[in-house]
Amino acid sequence: MPPETKPAAPACSRGRPISVLSEALMSATHPVAIYVDARALQDPDYRFRGIGQHASSLLEALRRRSWNGPRPRLIAVVDVAREPLHDQHRRIFDEVTSRTSPSNMGSRKGAVWYITLSPMTHDPVWARHFLEDTSIYRICLFYDLIQLQYPERYLANAKARTEFLICLSWLSRYDAFAAISQFTADELIARVKVPAGKVFVSHVAVRQSLEPEVNEAPLPRSERRWIVVAGGGDPRKNVECAIRAHARSAKLAEAGIKLVIFGNYPETMRAEFRSIYAEEGGTFKDLQFLAHQTDSELHNIYRQGLATVVPSRAEGFSIPIIESSAAGTPALASDVGAHPELIRDAAWRFDPDDPEKLQAQLEKLALDPVAWTELQTEQRDLWQGYRERIIGQRFIDGILERQPAQLPSAAVLRKAKPKIAILTPLPPAHSGVADYSAYTLRPLKAVADLHMFTQTPGAFWEEGWAGLGRVSDLKFRSDRFDAVISIAGNSDHHSEIIDYLLENGGACIAHDARQLDFYMHVKGAQKTVELASAEMGRPVSLSEVTTWLQNQRNLPVLFLSEIVRAANPTIVHSPKTADIIEQLYGTKVKVLPFAQYRDLPADILETSCRESARRKLGIPSDEVVLTTFGAAGATKGLEALIPTLGMLHRWGVKARLVFCGEAQMGFFQHIIDAATRIDIEPYLTYFDKPVSEETYVDYLAASDIGIQLREYFMGGLSGALNDCIAAGLPSVANTHLAEAMNAPGYVRRVPDGLSPVLIAEAVMELLEQGIHLRRPAEQARAAHAERQPKEYCRQLLAALGIDAGALSANR
Repeated sequence: MPPETKPAAPACSRGRPISVLSEALMSATHPVAIYVDARALQDPDYRFRGIGQHASSLLEALRRRSWNGPRPRLIAVVDVAREPLHDQHRRIFDEVTSRTSPSNMGSRKGAVWYITLSPMTHDPVWARHFLEDTSIYRICLFYDLIQLQYPERYLANAKARTEFLICLSWLSRYDAFAAISQFTADELIARVKVPAGKVFVSHVAVRQSLEPEVNEAPLPRSERRWIVVAGGGDPRKNVECAIRAHARSAKLAEAGIKLVIFGNYPETMRAEFRSIYAEEGGTFKDLQFLAHQTDSELHNIYRQGLATVVPSRAEGFSIPIIESSAAGTPALASDVGAHPELIRDAAWRFDPDDPEKLQAQLEKLALDPVAWTELQTEQRDLWQGYRERIIGQRFIDGILERQPAQLPSAAVLRKAKPKIAILTPLPPAHSGVADYSAYTLRPLKAVADLHMFTQTPGAFWEEGWAGLGRVSDLKFRSDRFDAVISIAGNSDHHSEIIDYLLENGGACIAHDARQLDFYMHVKGAQKTVELASAEMGRPVSLSEVTTWLQNQRNLPVLFLSEIVRAANPTIVHSPKTADIIEQLYGTKVKVLPFAQYRDLPADILETSCRESARRKLGIPSDEVVLTTFGAAGATKGLEALIPTLGMLHRWGVKARLVFCGEAQMGFFQHIIDAATRIDIEPYLTYFDKPVSEETYVDYLAASDIGIQLREYFMGGLSGALNDCIAAGLPSVANTHLAEAMNAPGYVRRVPDGLSPVLIAEAVMELLEQGIHLRRPAEQARAAHAERQPKEYCRQLLAALGIDAGALSANR
């Protein structure tokens, strides 16, 4: 059965998580100071409510961020006529000032940012000197335009209308807008005519204090006592809809389900609500009001609810829906504003003026356990995407991606080192190529100004890089570099990279021996058929291409012609692939050794490391662990492993088969079914989510035998087999793959036909030799030395015609 999975541990050894663009303008745009209009945190009406909580969360993210170089100073710009900052907010800032003119801030060398926390609630003229300074990057948090939805309430007099129009007019001064929802972003673009490129969606974070405790399980449905209504002092919260729906329901009353409304309502409003409740048939004992709850108390209120109702007439976002999800309670919401983004099933939304529909929805949840369970399951993990860390990173990514471009400093333009641009996926992308690039290219930092360009969101920064940016940023800068290298692979992680290569040329490292999946799944069937026909020299049908896709073992062409034609040079990692490319396309390519690209524990070859890892993973001492590493998908010979495992059990070997990589469940289900048919499914371990680096390395240490297979024979390689080799893990691989990898003797070859009997016999041979209990350390160290990244980089520079003397001297 699939083990309980945990979120992947941050790859701290690989650098710090940053945005795609966050270091593209490294030294020139790294802010030395971030000024914040902190009036919203001085205002009692906002500082501890939604605006203040949202703003504080994002400011904390900026403070926590690991910047390249010194962290920018966070400076609160305050209004001395207002209350001072509360200690909770004061500690966020490095400095507090009442000066509202940048010219009075002293001489600061470097970029300056300015953030407005609430642009529509406080006079923008007060901060005009910041907003009029075009050398400052100006950012605002944007919530909604509810005033335009309900002008009769919010714009009822000339003063309110004037203040609103002034705020609206000053929005044109901002460079970036962090909207709290897509609905708000669309409103901002459509109604205020803000350019779409300036707007991004950050969403709003659920406070950590409202997240569930570790190992906290949702309450059983039978223990839930009430319906929770998210209210507030503003009439648009529309709690009357929920009051009427509940009061009219004899079924809810009979079930003993009360109505609990939270929000700071004065007694006069509570009396009015009680009157409505009584008029609609409810009894006072079933209606309860709560106010001034701690986060712990509020979480428990949600947790004990059968459902949460958010009946607002207008919302730019709705944090109660997220808070309810964190408590394991399903939510119903009015069909307005941002609610459809959060509750996507329209069957569980209602018109804010339709208490009858809400009543029916509540009765269904109260009386139909299946419906309740389905909705609770659907929404249970919604909150996970709105945790403070995720929202903070999304905010930082958004503002960095919209930061105005500046030219690099003169230091970057000097000729002291070659300047190399590399277009590649990067961690945290779930891509072996991303891991390979991040690890194997590190030695280049010592001898080149290395500029990385990627389409990976939230790419991890590496110390020593000269820059990190988006692939699209390179289009107008390629002539500045001594070499531009596109890293091509057979997945959507490379779509922008390959587009750049085909348009602009340059060197290319082709990681995969064929590009059929890339063209079919990224470029589409029509383009794939066109390219297949061109490479075959005859018309090719879609059905023929589909047959190749399903069985790539006998693929007649590689779908590499466009890449080979555009690149100079084309670089591959297998002599077999190089030979096939020359045969098919008449082009000679360069070959580099396939480097080992994972940091492994220094003691991984020791028996003590194996034993420790097995204890950590809970592996019994008498269990033989066979592990295949990497994403569990098609073309990796996995179908042969189920009968192999069955044979080993019949031969008396208590074996477990581990698929240490994300199982592509659409494909993998038939693997599970095959194991079930022969009663060995309990001896499978697989993961339906990406495997963390820690877990991956633990299995490298704990396993007895590695198994890496391939069903296509075009010189394709395996980073996972490289890991097994480096870890000294006795392994089984098909002959073509093992030879392409120049695998050492402790990797047993089996015929490429992938016979389960022969695979099982190879496993038995390794077990009988006892090599799994004492790993071949000397052979493993020798194999690892041949696969060092420094040697890889030296040969890469040579292939590019760049002097690698400094790197060679450091060998």
